[in-house]
Amino acid sequence: MSSSAAVLVGLVTGIASPWLLDLFHISTPALQVAGGVIFFIYAVGLVLGVHLGTEASGPDAPDLVSGVRQLLMPYVVSPLAMTAVLIEGAARDSWTWRSTVVGAYVTVIVIDLLCVVVLARILSRTHHATIELLGRLLGLLLAAVGVDLVLDGLTSLGVPADRDGH
Repeated sequence: MSSSAAVLVGLVTGIASPWLLDLFHISTPALQVAGGVIFFIYAVGLVLGVHLGTEASGPDAPDLVSGVRQLLMPYVVSPLAMTAVLIEGAARDSWTWRSTVVGAYVTVIVIDLLCVVVLARILSRTHHATIELLGRLLGLLLAAVGVDLVLDGLTSLGVPADRDGH
């Protein structure tokens, strides 16, 4: 169900991206910064074990479905995915290009869905502590992706990048 919703959101977002950015007067660099910040916050939540955007399930350890959902959220309808679809969809003024962007996004969703089916079987045999450790490691890597996106957006906005220490 969530994959179907992700496909629908990606389809609408990808096709309407130039108009959405114009409607809200958003530049693509600003969108990069916003998407990166939101993605970073979500990733920090993974690292700290704070699950943002979900209801607390009580004192018990999260079940397998909740754990898989937490790991999947950054990939299904994530700020990073929507940022990429909006930026790439608006990059060229052509229906063919926007259709290609949407097609690539849908392909990623299908691959993600297949990976989840395999991952669910593996995780059902894995100890909860191992899942938590992997989630936190993934969060650290995702936080770095968020920081990189913010830095790219700031550079595009004209903020000088001091990568050489000068």
